[in-house]
Amino acid sequence: MSKKNTFRSSKRGVIRDPINPGMFNNMDIMFCCEQCSHFDPSNELCTIGYDASKHLRRVQMHFYKLSGRMAACRFQEID
Repeated sequence: MSKKNTFRSSKRGVIRDPINPGMFNNMDIMFCCEQCSHFDPSNELCTIGYDASKHLRRVQMHFYKLSGRMAACRFQEID
């Protein structure tokens, strides 16, 4: 008798939202960790523990140029 794994692994990736190019070019949109007060630039880490690697400016711009989408941080502090 084999035991089934009762926990399913999540196969969802990072949710990337479409960003209108007109809004992106004409508005000051908060879109990367470097703009957040919870970001430690010396270590490139989020001080509240979130994974900053997918929200860094260089990563965000790479995906925006490819697809017109960005992974918005749902907890970004707006100063």
